[in-house]
This record gives sequence, C-alpha cells and structure tokens, in this order.
Amino acid sequence: LRRSITTLGVSAGVSAAFGAPIGAVLFAVEEVASTFTTELLWIGFICSFMSYFATIVFGKGLFACDGSDFDTAGIFAIGSIPQWQPQEIPIYIILGVIMGLLGVVFNVVNIHCVNMKYRNVYIKVSRRRQVLEVICVAVVCSTLFYLLPRNVACVDKLEAFPKNTHNPLADELRENTNSLWCSDSEKEFNPLATLLLGGLEDQVKYLLLPDMGHTQAFSILTLSAYCSVFAATAVFISGTAMATGLFIPLIVVGAAFGRLFGQVLNIVLPASYLAKGFAPAAYAVVGASAFVGSVSHISVAITVIMLEISNDLRLLLPIMLTTGVAKFTADCFVPGLFDMVLEMKHVPFLEPEANVAMSKLRCYQVMHKPVISLPVRVKVGEICRVLRNHRHNGFPVIESLSDRKLLGIITRAHLEAIIRDIDYFLADPPFVRDVGRDANHGIVRLSKHHHEKSDLTFDHLSEEQLDAELELWRWMNQSPIAIQQVNRVRRAFDLIRAHGLRHLPVVDSSNKLVGFLTRHELYHIQHHPESYERHTRQHHQDLHMLRQTRTLPLESSGSGSATGGRSLPNSSSMPQIQESEQDIAENSTVEMQQISTSPTSPSGSGSLRRPRRFFSFLHTSKASMRADEQ
Repeated sequence: LRRSITTLGVSAGVSAAFGAPIGAVLFAVEEVASTFTTELLWIGFICSFMSYFATIVFGKGLFACDGSDFDTAGIFAIGSIPQWQPQEIPIYIILGVIMGLLGVVFNVVNIHCVNMKYRNVYIKVSRRRQVLEVICVAVVCSTLFYLLPRNVACVDKLEAFPKNTHNPLADELRENTNSLWCSDSEKEFNPLATLLLGGLEDQVKYLLLPDMGHTQAFSILTLSAYCSVFAATAVFISGTAMATGLFIPLIVVGAAFGRLFGQVLNIVLPASYLAKGFAPAAYAVVGASAFVGSVSHISVAITVIMLEISNDLRLLLPIMLTTGVAKFTADCFVPGLFDMVLEMKHVPFLEPEANVAMSKLRCYQVMHKPVISLPVRVKVGEICRVLRNHRHNGFPVIESLSDRKLLGIITRAHLEAIIRDIDYFLADPPFVRDVGRDANHGIVRLSKHHHEKSDLTFDHLSEEQLDAELELWRWMNQSPIAIQQVNRVRRAFDLIRAHGLRHLPVVDSSNKLVGFLTRHELYHIQHHPESYERHTRQHHQDLHMLRQTRTLPLESSGSGSATGGRSLPNSSSMPQIQESEQDIAENSTVEMQQISTSPTSPSGSGSLRRPRRFFSFLHTSKASMRADEQ
C-alpha cells in the first residue's frame, strides 16, 4: 500500500509541476512502480487528472474573466516553438549521441567519484561532517554564482525581449531578469546572473524561449559558462544531506546544452544547409529530453512530458529520435542513475526482466536455509524469542518441527499485534466454535494494531502468558504462494514480480518446507550473475539423479508401450525421493553460504553491476529455450 501511494503521489506531483498529465502517469508506471497493474494505472490516471485540473482552475484563477486561455498549465508553460526541417534529422542523431555520452559521464562522476569514493568514505561517517558539507556547499555556490556574472557583459532588455510579440511570456521574463553588475538596472540585465540566480522554473522558460529580438538574450559564451557551472554543481550536490531534487536540474542541464548546440550550428554550418536557420529553442527541448533519457534511462515518459511541455506535436519525431539514440548510447556503458543509486544503497529493487542466469538456476541452488518457521501450535514465549532474534517480515507456519509441511504464512506485523494485545487473543472467545465469525473478529482486531510503529516490548508478559499456546491458523494466510524446489529461478522471479511478494516459500514434492526465497536472493542473482557461473554449468546432474529415483525401469524398450516411452512414478520410492531432496537442499545451502561471502555480495564494497545490453531479452529467451531442452 505504501509503495502504491508513493506511485500515485509521484503521478500527481509531476502532472502539476510540468502540466503533463499523461506523461506523469507514464513516468510513475515506468520508473517508480515496482509492480504494474491495470488498477494502479487507472487510479494513477485519476490522481494525475485531478492534479492537472486543480492546477488549471486554481492556477489560472477560478473566476478569471479576463479572457485568458486555459490551454496551458504547470510551471514550465513556454508557448510555441519553431518547426524543424527534414535536413535536421542527421543532426538530431548526432545530438542524441552527444547527450548519451554526457549522461554516461554524469552518472559515473556522480556515483563512482562523488558518492562512493568521496562522500561514503569521508562525509557520511558522521552527522557533523554532513552538516559541515552542506554549509560549505552553500557558501561556495553562493560566492561562485555571485562573482561569475561580473565577467559577462550586460544586454539591453528591449533588444532581447521586445514588446508587442505574439508570446506573452516575453513580458513576464523581461520583468524577472537580474541586473547584477549592470550600470543601468532599468534598461539592462546580466544574462549569466539571470540564469544562475533565478528559479529553476524561470531557467527552463529562458532556455526554451525562442529568440524574438535582434540580439540574442544568451550568447554562446554565457551558455558555455552556465552549462559547465550548473552541471558541475548538480553532479556534486546530488547525494548531499539537504533536500534537493535531481529531475528538474537534469532538464535544465539538457536544455542548456541543447540550446548551446543549436546556437553553435548557426555559426558552424553554412546558411545554404538550412534556409531559415536552426531554432535553438527546439534543440533545447530535444536536448532536455535526450539528457534526462540518457541519465535516468527513461524513454517513453520523458518523451510525452517534453511533448506536452512544448505543446506542439510537430516536435514528436525529433524528441523520440534523439531520446532513443541517447538512451541506446547510455545503455551500452552504464545503468540508469536511479538504478545505480538503489544498488549503491543496497535496496533490493528488481528489474522488470530476468537475466540468463535465472533461466539456468534451480530454486534449491539459491534458496535461503535454514528457514525460521513457527509450528501451527506455538507458545507465546517462542513467538517472543523469534521476534527478538530475527528481523524477518514474514514467517512460514508448519505442521510441527518434525513434520515440516507448509500450512501458511504469518507476517511480523500480525505477530507483534498479537503480543501487544495478548490478553484478548489468549482469552476463550464466545464464538470459538464459529470459525468464520471468530476469525473475522480476530482479523479486525489485528488491523487496529497493524500500523503501530512503537517499539515492541515483552515486559508486560507474565510467566503464565509466556507458557500459553496459540493456534496460528486462525490469523495466518492459509493459502500462501509457494514454489517447488526443482523449478527454475525464473519462475520464482515471475511469481514475486507478478504478485508483489516479499518472500516465497520453497517446498519439496510432499509440500514440506525446505527453503525460502526473498527479493534479496533474486536481486543478487540479477545484479551479480558471475557469482553463479559454476552453478549454471553443472547441467543439474543432481536433479537428473533425483528424477531417476522417481521412475520405474521400463518393461520394454519399444516405442509401442502404453506410456509412450516414458517411465512411471513409483509410489514405493517416495521415502527415497524425500531423502534425496533433503540431501540436495542441504548441499546447495553449503554452496550458497560460500557464495554469500564473495566480494561481489551487495553487502560488500564490490563494483556496480554491468549495464543491460540492448536486445538482452533476446539472449534471455534463447537461454530459456536451451535450458528447457536440457
């Protein structure tokens, strides 16, 4: 529920900020949501629509009677942008490659150089250093932003933003200019100070605004200095202990590089190549989309967002082409920035697709064992011991310690709620024989304590209560999703992704609990497949032996047998099957304990995972087919 609400909040916020309701929904689904459902898409659409509607109505004025249009909303409404020409398609491809390489540099410098080698080693070791870093960054940035505009010449306001234009945004931006270090503050403004000292929304509007006067508002020298300073600041600030976003700064950096690229083209290329000249504003929009796509590896959502910002469908092809080329270029080198941050913080966020190793490995090779489980009839003291010694979010419920038949799963929150209200759950209910009525009443009682965040204590429990027994079947999930230990890990990955599970029990052929799979195991396989190279080359000889113990020898080797050449299960060999399964599970546990101590473990200081290659899903499908044939 918490992840779903976070997804909906992102959808509403992006819709209000950018005035892009459809792009906001796509962004929430593409980048934020861990699992995709049609219900989540529909609720996200409603949240995005309501946020966009509120932005239009209350932002423009509920009772506005001045005849103003309601066709634009959000803080980045910029108006119309000049049309592009077919001769510019090769140039857009080149711009996509450049933006892809710039995104790679941004990710590598931010994650590897700034955060991993500097901030994690020297700054995050104490809170005092984090506060001191924020103070130093604020002082250095303020001083730098104040002194740099002194070396830039001022520009006349009316020449850069003339009156009587078709774009009403020009009058607003003329009033918001900054006249720092200018002799006549009424008529002149400083271009670099206007960009550096203005708000992010004003910076986006300045960069995406078409040239309307005889004099360019921002020269090539100004844009070069601004791009260098702002990009370096964004790289260093991202990851500090202050509340700073990164999505809008990425748009600003991309728009600045794109506008600079467009103005350079007007000087480098001859006028005969393009009669009307290159529109720097169009390259700013395309550059912003391409840079965000290369850094975050978002393609569909950012394309729709920038298309809705520009409010011009004619820019659809350049935005799609440049963003796709930039993302493809970045995919060849590093993962997305948000994926690298999750991996640096060791958050087990699973990628949408499984890798090749998951198609070759079996569940018994990677499952976690021994499993912390509870019998269906358990003493309160045993529950307290498990909760005190283990921080797991769920515990399998079995028949008994000798007969480990899986009966269900009970969550940690429910166990804590039972301990907090132990008097009620130990009392003999008046409707103890009415299972449905009593169970529903207990579930309602559990829901009252489910979201309590206070620390659980066991001091209020008496010796009599600790020795009392509870029947967990009344509050557990009696139909848990489980997987056979001989299934492929890809199947477990699909189950966890499709149902949004946090843990998956692994059982044998007799439905006895033999292991446990969580997102952490799948995360390690997905991001560090080289640790399982030896397991993927085993061809599962132990599994072949296990299958042979389940079959009877054929009476005749001819193809005309009743079973079609296949052997039949032998019911008398079931004890041997169970014993073989237990041996396989125990042997795989020892091997996995050796793997978990490897230097590439996510809890260690190993390097980040390799980037996902283009068309990697084709290799995964071929590997699955070969594994099925084996």
